[in-house]
Amino acid sequence: MAAFALGTLPALLAIGIGSSYTQKRKFTFLNRLIGVVIVFFALHSFNSGLVLAGSTVTLDFWKSGNNATAAVISNDEQVVKMDVDWTFSPTEFRIKKGIPVRWEINGINVSGCSNEVVIPKLNISQKLQKGLNIVEFTPLKEGVLPFSCWMGMLNGRFIVTDEEGDLSSASAQEISQPISQGSCNGSCGVSTCAASDGGSCSCGG
Repeated sequence: MAAFALGTLPALLAIGIGSSYTQKRKFTFLNRLIGVVIVFFALHSFNSGLVLAGSTVTLDFWKSGNNATAAVISNDEQVVKMDVDWTFSPTEFRIKKGIPVRWEINGINVSGCSNEVVIPKLNISQKLQKGLNIVEFTPLKEGVLPFSCWMGMLNGRFIVTDEEGDLSSASAQEISQPISQGSCNGSCGVSTCAASDGGSCSCGG
């Protein structure tokens, strides 16, 4: 967090100085532009807070679930794969409840923000390293399982369907809104965590 604060300091300092300068010079347009930038940063920070709090309602309104990547069933497991190359890709997955999930995360370029992934509803927190990282859990409820980096700035979600791959109307309504988060209090590695939704999870790495 200290590194993040130092990294944002120049931009915030420039905005502050620019605002004072334009106000003295009466540059109305630039004043308004700086105001818009400040509002954007505020909304972005607010959204990150919602994600880290595990909220199922965030400002990521463009995520509809229509482009979710379907899990591949292999050896009685649902396998989903994600790359961490500064950002997460892909960010939405479609899985079925009651079937163990093997989440294979390929660390390509892992930054200070993207070096940990969390799933709040399952109390999972997994450190990520370069190369293959594996997180395993079993979803027992239909609906949405949001995940994100530890700062809440990069996020995504699992869309959990029933055994037939269908969604109830309530779950479909939930998917029309976005993302969340959680932690194993640093105990994830090759451990088992108690899932808050009644499911079980284990993290391997």
